[in-house]
Amino acid sequence: MELIKQERFVTDYKTFQEQGKFSKIAGSDKLRQEGDDLVRLAEISGNNENVQKAINNYVTKLNAKIKASKGTPQREGDTILDQYMSLEKGDKVRVQYGSVVSGTNDKVLVVTKGRTFFAKNNVERIILKDPENLKGVKYYLYNRQGRISFAVGDMATSLQSIDVLRKPNPKPAPKPAPKPKPKQFKPGDKWSEDFDYDGMMDFANKVSLKTPLNTLEKLAASMTDVNYHSEAKRIYKLIEQKKNKPAPKPKPKPKPAPKKVGDNLKQEILAGKYKDATKREILAIAKRYNASRRPESIKVDNKRDNSKRIEPTPENLVRWVKAPGKYDFIGADNYKENDVTVTFKQKKEAFWKRLMKK
Repeated sequence: MELIKQERFVTDYKTFQEQGKFSKIAGSDKLRQEGDDLVRLAEISGNNENVQKAINNYVTKLNAKIKASKGTPQREGDTILDQYMSLEKGDKVRVQYGSVVSGTNDKVLVVTKGRTFFAKNNVERIILKDPENLKGVKYYLYNRQGRISFAVGDMATSLQSIDVLRKPNPKPAPKPAPKPKPKQFKPGDKWSEDFDYDGMMDFANKVSLKTPLNTLEKLAASMTDVNYHSEAKRIYKLIEQKKNKPAPKPKPKPKPAPKKVGDNLKQEILAGKYKDATKREILAIAKRYNASRRPESIKVDNKRDNSKRIEPTPENLVRWVKAPGKYDFIGADNYKENDVTVTFKQKKEAFWKRLMKK
């Protein structure tokens, strides 16, 4: 049977099918179905690169089957073409080739780039490198319509054989069974074959009168259960001491600190107690309140006169007590008479009515 040419794939394929040659090829039903699909694609899309690449792969596979059908059928992997078609990136392959310069060579190479199809030149290529010198010269396997050739860099060679060196995947070693964690002592544990004696003694050495009574009783029970009677004596003494220890007396509640004179006076002023006081009474109250203020605040006030100075009235007394740093109250923290700089238009009745609402 004649081989099919890629450049006239549609014509050759139809002739091949009409002559009934598929019946002489193993697995012909699958090949025929794939070929029919590619013929329809080729007639629709023309020279589409992806279609041409698929046709190239199909022609290579079909021609290999045609060659195998001419003589004794070969097992898959026996021919150079089959070995080429099975190569994948990362595979190691032993290549035997002849060269005019170096004679016969036998090299183990690794595939660094898988099959790449070039539609322009109608050729497929695989790149290989020496695994011990990956930065060195590149080696190439070419597939020209089922004819496999080999090149070292730009130099063509005579390819003799390809042998893919795939190692069988080793079965992962079974993971060792995790070691059981040693049992750790807890107060209340009873004797067992894996009882943690060291843990019990470590725990017993750390207890004190601050340890809860329930914990001490469980610890003593565990020590007694494993016949550590002499070691448990100290624990029983602690239990006895905790049981006989008098309950702590409740701490007396601290008495609230007496309020300062200034605090009480301020509350009375803000409550409107002195809204009907005379000017003389207002000045006396203001001086008392000013004397009760913190020394630091009085010192700051005495350094300068505030630009806002208000006359001694019940309403202004409230304003000043609320914000002593905002105003100077004439007669209390400022003694210049008739030096008022701020007056308020709000009527007396409205002021106290509004203050009482708050």
